[in-house]
Amino acid sequence: MTKVTSVLRLHYKVVYTRTSDSVSWSNDNTEDLQTRCDLANKKNADLFVSIHLNSSVYEANGYEIYCDFNNKNTVKLSNSILKQLDQLDYSTNRGLLDTNETPLYIVKNNKVDAILIEADFISDDSDLYYLKNHTNNIATAIAVGIKKSLNE
Repeated sequence: MTKVTSVLRLHYKVVYTRTSDSVSWSNDNTEDLQTRCDLANKKNADLFVSIHLNSSVYEANGYEIYCDFNNKNTVKLSNSILKQLDQLDYSTNRGLLDTNETPLYIVKNNKVDAILIEADFISDDSDLYYLKNHTNNIATAIAVGIKKSLNE
């Protein structure tokens, strides 16, 4: 049994908006993102956590989280996740980014408390190596960060 399975045994219901690059709704970017927001509302979600992998033509590595700095819940959640990722000591903590300064549709237009995690730079060899070989560590750190945030 992996750590992720252990964490998910805490009876949190997880609803995926997708598990592949294929979706059953419109491929129009705005419609796609709105459908995800609508799904979170329809399912009465407590949180919306969007996990991504970053890329850059410039030398960059690390993880960062976008959240609304005016929302205490998402700032607390984001800091809790960053703290768990820091314990992995696999890359650079690039910190929190405010979606009021860098608007992201999925955070700005969601009625549910929402964050967007950039877990790695796939354009960085070291980040990519860690991601390929230690995906469960990253997933577990995110799950533990969520759990700790909800339990505080």
